[in-house]
Amino acid sequence: MSARSLIEVGSSRNDGVARAPLFPSEWTVPRRRRPSDVVRLFAMGLAFVLLAWAASGEPVVDARLSEFLADLPSWLRTLAWFGYTASAIAALVLLAAGLLSQHERGALARDLVCALGVSIVLAVVAGRLATGEWPHLLPELFDAGDRLGFPTWRPTLVVTVVLVLEPYVNASVQRWMRWMIAVVVVSPVLLGLSTLTGILGSLSLSLLSVAVVRLAFGSPEGLPSLDRLGATLAGIGLDVTHLAYRDNQPGTVGLATATATDGRPLDIKVYGVDAADRHRAERVWRSLWYRRAGPAPRAGRSEQAQHEALAVLSAREAGINVPALVGAGMVDNGDVLLVSIGPSGMPLRDLEEPTEAQLVALWAELAALHERARISHGGIDPLSVRLEGDDAEFGELGEIG
Repeated sequence: MSARSLIEVGSSRNDGVARAPLFPSEWTVPRRRRPSDVVRLFAMGLAFVLLAWAASGEPVVDARLSEFLADLPSWLRTLAWFGYTASAIAALVLLAAGLLSQHERGALARDLVCALGVSIVLAVVAGRLATGEWPHLLPELFDAGDRLGFPTWRPTLVVTVVLVLEPYVNASVQRWMRWMIAVVVVSPVLLGLSTLTGILGSLSLSLLSVAVVRLAFGSPEGLPSLDRLGATLAGIGLDVTHLAYRDNQPGTVGLATATATDGRPLDIKVYGVDAADRHRAERVWRSLWYRRAGPAPRAGRSEQAQHEALAVLSAREAGINVPALVGAGMVDNGDVLLVSIGPSGMPLRDLEEPTEAQLVALWAELAALHERARISHGGIDPLSVRLEGDDAEFGELGEIG
């Protein structure tokens, strides 16, 4: 690995998402079905049914809240009107930007149509059964009579659009989207256009609809396209063939494989636009189980790449069997890469029963990692340890303590 590549990683301190594209993830990158979506499907489905049942009986809490908010100052209502309108316009702008994106529109259009379709069908059925009336898309233009509709349509549609778009956009826009959800949820209650039951029903319905779509098609991993990844590799001086993402993406960074021009297999780690945020969330979870949990919480993408590169170089200097680095760097599009020679041997997970000699070699290599390299590996698992003959190799040194 050239010194220039490492210097480029370390010298680029401004590696935030400002330089990242609005839609860094594309429909061609890996998608997966998460267990959390199964939990969300059942939890939000149950919540929506219970809220619809509560709405049918005119809950006392809705009346009490309406009375409490009846005398709001005019300036607060003006702010609520502005937020209510602005959130819908912002959702339409983001929707148009996504559909007009060259690579995103196929999967995004499918996800949106399905999620909005589920939301509309369930909203119409539940609203009719709960209140005996059809819900109004624009309640501010209609006389709601004695009862407000269930659920409230505009928050349902805005939140559904935001949740579908969220996995595709960069972390900066995701934070802005969370504010959009807060505004579109609070403002109709302040304006008397929705009840507490109706707005909670809107939220649960949106989460339910998006969970259905993600279980059906999977969620994008927030990784750059293969074309962009290839351009990034070229930017750090590596020409490769057979570039592909791994089917399994278990960590906080993207994992890809390729073949170098001399035929050597390469492993590629992609520290994408959301790597830092994903790493911080992972670090909090790991800190509950381990005394130390890797790099400091403020570490950005370039610092994460530096951290792992230093660990690998230190381990190899101490004679530890770890993959050799062949390239690292950050390019103008904001992607940070760490490229190493593909691991040899078979993951420990795929071995039915390791031999005694292999286990002895594994423990000896681990002891050498601690004693000679002074590195404590914080991410040892059946995938990060590979065995070939009586030799053991460690990977994932980005999780060292």
